[in-house]
This record gives sequence, structure tokens and C-alpha cells, in this order.
Amino acid sequence: MPIAGFTSSAIIDQLTGVLTALPAESRKQEVNRTKAVYAFEVTNAQGAKHYFVVDLKQAGRVTDGASEADAAKGQP
Repeated sequence: MPIAGFTSSAIIDQLTGVLTALPAESRKQEVNRTKAVYAFEVTNAQGAKHYFVVDLKQAGRVTDGASEADAAKGQP
């Protein structure tokens, strides 16, 4: 779900939807092909920050949080 005030969160939400919709085997193939974790710090117009972690190294999922540590909690 997009996060209010963070326009770019809609893009992350779309990525989450794509990963979630993939069958487990296809997601595993993408993880094996990519083997990377991407961390995004986004700042809205008011200067507030939000963090997203796209794990394409192990879990094949997206986590988020109000801090970098919160976003990383979903990582193994």
C-alpha cells in the first residue's frame, strides 16, 4: 500500500505487487539471477524520510519502515 505523503512509494508498491504475484519458483529464479539487496531512502516534500529494502538476494520481498533499521528488520 502506498504511504501517504510519499509519491515514490507507489512505485515500490508496484514492485511489491509484482514480486508477490510471481509463483514461488519464478520468484526464486529472480532471486538467483539478481543476488542483491537494494535499500532506498525516500524524502517527501516536507522533508520526512521513509525507507524501503528490496531483498532480491534471499527472500524476494520488499520491507519498509520509518527508519533504516525498521526496514531492515525483515531481512534475514
